[in-house]
Amino acid sequence: MIFTKMKILDQVKMAFGAKIGSLDMDLTIDVKTDITTRPIVADLDPKRKEVIIFGTKDGRLIAVRGSGIEWIFSAKETKSDVEELFRDESRGNSINSQPIVADINKDGNLEILFGSDNGKLYALDSTGNYMWDFKTKDSIRTTPIYTDITSDNASYVIFGGNDGFLYCLDPLGALIWKFKASSGIESSPAYLVKGKERQIVFGSNDGTLYSVNSDGQLNWKHKLKAKVSAQPAIGDVFGDNDPHIAVGTTDGAMNLFSSDGELLWTYKTGGSIPNAAVLADLNNDKKLEIIFGSCDDNVYVLSAEGSKIWSFETSFWVASTPIVADIDNDGKLEVIICSYDQSVYILDGQGQYILNYVPGLSSITQQSGHYTDLLSIPPGRFVGKKIWEYRTDGKIIGSDLDKAKMSIVVTTNNGKISILKHKP
Repeated sequence: MIFTKMKILDQVKMAFGAKIGSLDMDLTIDVKTDITTRPIVADLDPKRKEVIIFGTKDGRLIAVRGSGIEWIFSAKETKSDVEELFRDESRGNSINSQPIVADINKDGNLEILFGSDNGKLYALDSTGNYMWDFKTKDSIRTTPIYTDITSDNASYVIFGGNDGFLYCLDPLGALIWKFKASSGIESSPAYLVKGKERQIVFGSNDGTLYSVNSDGQLNWKHKLKAKVSAQPAIGDVFGDNDPHIAVGTTDGAMNLFSSDGELLWTYKTGGSIPNAAVLADLNNDKKLEIIFGSCDDNVYVLSAEGSKIWSFETSFWVASTPIVADIDNDGKLEVIICSYDQSVYILDGQGQYILNYVPGLSSITQQSGHYTDLLSIPPGRFVGKKIWEYRTDGKIIGSDLDKAKMSIVVTTNNGKISILKHKP
């Protein structure tokens, strides 16, 4: 009888567009060391189940599978007594470069690439064994990319370092070229394709946004007003088959550029934007919205034209990259964000329209999705609509989506990996 009643209630909720179910903990793993990167979920070997990979403050890259550790690779280097005396503790052996996976040796298995504060970029095989490394003169805090930059079916490893160079390596770790920026690079590179043209776009710590070609030569650069630590987001924002670049800065500005380096618009928030935006068509209008977090405690959704569609305020900084996915499989996209207030929020992708009091209307109403009205000025506004929230017991470093299981994997600084799943 209770089951039937709950089913009826769920059907009523669904009829009015309400979400059903809950966001629950599926599994918790404690690796008992400080985690410093967002996780990445990957099937490294077709014969085994997916693993979760992340970096730690003590210089280890760890892969967990199920509830146990699959393998550990240590990037920690032994220093002489003199080197230890002058070593910067904040830039010792910590791994602050999110790992990526790619089949760089074409063996059918995925390899792992990541940088370390010891100045090395590492390549590991699918079982966590060392393959090669490339040494720079300062820490590497960017996420590398592995892509075909020449359209000749030959892919390369590209990453930036705090020594001010953007590097291009072949799959064996040999230097192909390097490009000198005007300051250190903590902005992970992004890849842009426009016809036959290939561009690598990245920012530098002095606020310069760069585009270089496949030979490492400058296409264009644009000086912004503050540091660019965020990775540029590339996408067909206006739905006209022309890629654009969305990138935030530490003064709270989200900027949209054309592929030729023209600044089209800037939207100002009240806090730093340290990480990449996500571009997604939340409203099925063939245009992409720009979704990002800010250290003014908000997540924002902007239109292609640069106006705010909605925002949602948390209790602390939203410093990580959002995830956009249909987490409850109802055909509608949700926005998943992690806040330094130790909570994971699931938000309605279309937001919620709040109708202000208007004479002649009996009450204030709320509804999801876009609102159209015959009035010249709509009597209300859009706000973020929270669907579910889950509170962790540590500061959230970042998250990834396990697409096979449609679960959210979250890393916290106190060594916990939380796997969250929507349950009807």
